[in-house]
Amino acid sequence: MWYHTIRNILFPETKPANVEQRNFDGLPLPNDGWGLFGGFGFTTGAGVTVNRETALTVPAIWSAVDTICKTLASLPFGIFKETDMGSKPAMSHPVYHLVRVNPTPDLGLYTAYHFKYSLFLQSCFGDSFAKIHRNGIGRPTNLELLDQEAVTVYQRDDSRLYYVVRRTVGNSYKEEVLFPRDIIHIKGLTINGIIGADVTEYQKENISTSIAAERYGNSWFGNGATPSGALVYPQELKKEQRDTAERKLSEKFGGTKNSGKVMVLDAGVKFEQFSTDPQKSMLNETRSFQVNQSARIFGVPVPMLGQLDNATLNNMETLQTQFVNLCLRPWAVQTEQEFTLKLLTRDEWMSESYFFRFNFAALLRGDTKARSEYYKQALGGPSTGIGWMSPDEVRVLETLDKLPEGEGAKVFTLDALLAYQNQQGNGEQEKVAQPETDDENEINDNEDGEPQASN
Repeated sequence: MWYHTIRNILFPETKPANVEQRNFDGLPLPNDGWGLFGGFGFTTGAGVTVNRETALTVPAIWSAVDTICKTLASLPFGIFKETDMGSKPAMSHPVYHLVRVNPTPDLGLYTAYHFKYSLFLQSCFGDSFAKIHRNGIGRPTNLELLDQEAVTVYQRDDSRLYYVVRRTVGNSYKEEVLFPRDIIHIKGLTINGIIGADVTEYQKENISTSIAAERYGNSWFGNGATPSGALVYPQELKKEQRDTAERKLSEKFGGTKNSGKVMVLDAGVKFEQFSTDPQKSMLNETRSFQVNQSARIFGVPVPMLGQLDNATLNNMETLQTQFVNLCLRPWAVQTEQEFTLKLLTRDEWMSESYFFRFNFAALLRGDTKARSEYYKQALGGPSTGIGWMSPDEVRVLETLDKLPEGEGAKVFTLDALLAYQNQQGNGEQEKVAQPETDDENEINDNEDGEPQASN
């Protein structure tokens, strides 16, 4: 494309040895971001340039991306170790605090929340990258976010990948080659499994319609928020007279602050109204429909974008479950696998003794009733069956102290449930077959041998 030519003129490429850059012929296309360089983006039929920055000016797209990113970034995420008693947080592992608290302890750039937020935000539009800094023994020490526009993906003849990073750090320009093991790569919708598809390219027409509708609405209200018309003069005007009339009309009656002013016309001038209002021009319907389009692109339920026309108390819970299962869970699975492969040693991930995991149970914190029902099932009991959590585990999720003397570590297991049921059954039988005592059923016979009630 034309921007590749401009890029090659400004910055001649210095590719690593035995590295081949593929062109768009069904093979991997380098995601170098130059389609968005300088705000060029992709031109559309609506006459609007679409790139990542202009797409985020659409409120529905902003809301959809922000909902995905802040939800995933706020979920508990960390490394766990598989033991005989189940999985437990691997607090002693070198990368534990790196992914939970501070990804850049040596650089001091951002917290784990903002690292994950930015990582998912960029991947919503195609790809996101983070450079892995390592120490002398190969353990990760820092996770540095990279702008997707600064990274180019190359492929060698033997199909192996390289990442070339061209960026400005401080006042210096840097260019470096990274191997796949030294870079975290989260992909959005991907066609070939190697790079993510650029949303602003594939959905440029839909996005441009939303941008054009916003601009049209701004222009409408900026010109008076009322239907416009024409000043009809009985005679022909000179250019200077026409320019003066247009300028005075715009200054006195244009803009929202001048809406409703009375117009006085003389010299036989007439004002003819010929335009329609926003409702008749379908501006409102277009903007409402584009909210649905944005929701479809990013997989977020429409009510979560603030459009509650068809939302009810009954379907909101279903929509939230759909959002978690169909939108958030695929992002989480990809991230867990990517972190496992890139941040752990080969022996660790091959043995599956260590792994990364998101905890979606935290999403229940906003609903007390749902959280209580979940914990009731998790603890187990005669009315709910076998449990899988202990009271201490529940208390940790609720940020409460553990119970003393290990009482909170007990789980209602199958053996405990059977023992309880047997105890309940034996107790009823003993109650029925309980022998009568002499005190309660004492009978005295009289002289004639007839029974007589006890005193």
